[in-house]
Amino acid sequence: MDQLILKYLQGKLSLQEQHQLAKWLDEHDANREILKRMEIFWKDHRSDLDERELKVRFQLSERIKKAKNNQQIQHSIPSRIVIRWAAILLLGLSTVFYAYQWQRRSILVSEPISYIQKSSMAGQKLTFTLPDGSKVKLNANSTLIVPERFEGHERMVELEGEAFFEIKRDPSHPFIVKTNQMNVTVLGTSFDIRSYEDEPVTSVAVATGKVAVTEPTGKLIDELTPNEMVTYDVNVKEYSIQTVDQRKVFGWKDDWLVFEKEDFATIIPQLERWYGVTIKIADAGKITGKFSGQFHNNSLEKVLEGLAYVYYFDFSIKDKTVTLNPIANENNSIK
Repeated sequence: MDQLILKYLQGKLSLQEQHQLAKWLDEHDANREILKRMEIFWKDHRSDLDERELKVRFQLSERIKKAKNNQQIQHSIPSRIVIRWAAILLLGLSTVFYAYQWQRRSILVSEPISYIQKSSMAGQKLTFTLPDGSKVKLNANSTLIVPERFEGHERMVELEGEAFFEIKRDPSHPFIVKTNQMNVTVLGTSFDIRSYEDEPVTSVAVATGKVAVTEPTGKLIDELTPNEMVTYDVNVKEYSIQTVDQRKVFGWKDDWLVFEKEDFATIIPQLERWYGVTIKIADAGKITGKFSGQFHNNSLEKVLEGLAYVYYFDFSIKDKTVTLNPIANENNSIK
């Protein structure tokens, strides 16, 4: 937690880390008071903190060396324990100093913003409104981290998974979505982002308006207009721009499940995520080829029946587990 606090004071926290810090602050009122004291001290002394830290580390090191030379540290007490207790002592002295600063000054420190984690499970979609009035629909197995309120010049959120955004226009406060591979900046528009950890491709597709897509470093990849999409393939480390297949890219939010010349191996995890099931295959090597098809608000059984017609397999569904058994057939794959 000390590392998170330091990064918070330095303004270097990611949204995920800000969420962790917010959870720690909510655990106890004393945690918020500690952070306030540290903020006060940081504002007064951060210019020479690095120099002081180096001095403290040097003094600790010299005292430990001296203690070793004087045989004051026995072999039964490892030096790391001495360092630990020295650090605790320093922390205690610092806390006393913070308390003194807190009592003698009446400085108001802004309350840290709490972060909310919106998560959808497999087989579930969530729709909700952000603090600025923007709307978001989360696809299955997705997480969005948002502040309880937007402050400053930017409206920033962090996404893992897939979501469709309808952003309320505010030219003076750009809306930014951060993912592992790309960041998206908009003023007011609607777009889809897909960025699952277990998928090699991250994509951003625009429905209305205009978005700027950048690398995590801030380098501009491209500015997209309606029906344009940028993808990033982590395997080849390349970006590409293409035209949007609207039903395939945006259809999920209206319960369309679309496959376009996809391998069976890529279809399975999509079905598991969409329906919240686990799929077991007796011999996956016997089910090959490409599949194209569209399903609108269909049951898992109906989708499997469609796939079985092409791939030749029997299936059984029990609770949340689906078992597939390939059927021997000279045409059991489509090339």
